[in-house]
Amino acid sequence: MCLLGILAVLFPNVCSRFFVSRRQERQAHSQAFHGAASTLLGHHPQCSGYSGHVFTLGRKVFCATCSGLLLGAVLALVGVCVFFFGGWEITQNAVAAVVVGVVGVALGLVQSPLPVLQGRGAVRLFTSVFFVVGAFLILLGVEELAHNVSLDFFVVALSVFWLVTRISFSSWDHERICFRCRSESCEFRKDLWKKDF
Repeated sequence: MCLLGILAVLFPNVCSRFFVSRRQERQAHSQAFHGAASTLLGHHPQCSGYSGHVFTLGRKVFCATCSGLLLGAVLALVGVCVFFFGGWEITQNAVAAVVVGVVGVALGLVQSPLPVLQGRGAVRLFTSVFFVVGAFLILLGVEELAHNVSLDFFVVALSVFWLVTRISFSSWDHERICFRCRSESCEFRKDLWKKDF
């Protein structure tokens, strides 16, 4: 899961084929031919509505959520290796790991719908890291408590469901931002009004 997540962040065009709507595909196609891609920052439109979705390192602009998911996946992958191959045991703290994991997953899921958690790019970065690490902590705690491979696979399947839900919430948030935009010349906003035929 971690490796697939890392590849999805590093190669978003391949991954997005599974999640984008026909409208978004037309939008990407339109951007490629009309030069709108130059107005993207960290794969978000260069717009004040998306200022909290990105952060800057030097002259590079990055998507805070994707960067957080990448960092979280790397941390979780290291944790998986240490736990399963390095003999790391958390027997006495298994319940605490599950509780902290549930908080991390919950924050990651409600970050897009709740304006209070949208804030700056740093908030998105943190909640995205905590989201992935939280899913790992839940798996780790369940493994320590139950020692049941079927239950482990169930938690992994739940993690996939949570990730797809997180992506859906993010897409909804992007549409909401563009819908509220007052710019008449924005190609992203215009595309919202096109019908999916």
